[in-house]
Amino acid sequence: MLKMHQALAARRNAILNGEKSDEGFTLIELLIVVLIIGVLAAIAIPVYLSTVENTKKTAGQQTVSQLVTSITAWSAANGGDAPAPGNFTGDVTPAGNGDDDLAKSLPTDGNIVVSYKNDSSHYCVVAVYLGTDNSEWYSVDGNTPTQKDISDPAAAVTACPDASFTGTLEEITSSAS
Repeated sequence: MLKMHQALAARRNAILNGEKSDEGFTLIELLIVVLIIGVLAAIAIPVYLSTVENTKKTAGQQTVSQLVTSITAWSAANGGDAPAPGNFTGDVTPAGNGDDDLAKSLPTDGNIVVSYKNDSSHYCVVAVYLGTDNSEWYSVDGNTPTQKDISDPAAAVTACPDASFTGTLEEITSSAS
C-alpha cells in the first residue's frame, strides 16, 4: 500500500512541476495513420470490385462448360440424341438415362439463368449471370463456350446465332425473385 501511495505522490508532483511524462500519439500522427488507411482503401476497393465483376462474367462460361459436359454424357448414354429441355427438370416420360445428372448440373445460384434449345441431334445452351454486362455465354453442339454481349436474359433468344436448326430456346432455370 505504501508503494502505491508513493507512486501516486510522485505522479502528482511531476504533474504539478510541469514535467511531461505522458506518452501517446499526437493528433498529427493519428491523422497520418488515417490518411494512409484511406489511400490503401482507395486502391484496394476498386481492385476487389473488379475481381467480383470478373468472377460474375465467367460464371456463365463455367455454367455452359459444365452443362456441355453433362449433355455430352447424357447423349452418349441415350443413343446420341440431344436431351429435351424436360430432361433437365424431370418433366419427360419416359425419362432418359442420366436425367438426374442433367438436373444436378444446373446452377443453384438464382442469379444465373440457363436457356436451352434442341432438335433431335443438335442443341444450344445459354447461361446469363443477371445484373452483369458481358456475362452471357452460349455453346452450340458442345463447341467451346462463346461470349455474347447481352445482359438481358430476355434477349437470349438471339444467343445461338450459329444454330440453324429448329427448336425454341426455353428457360430451364428460374431467376432469383
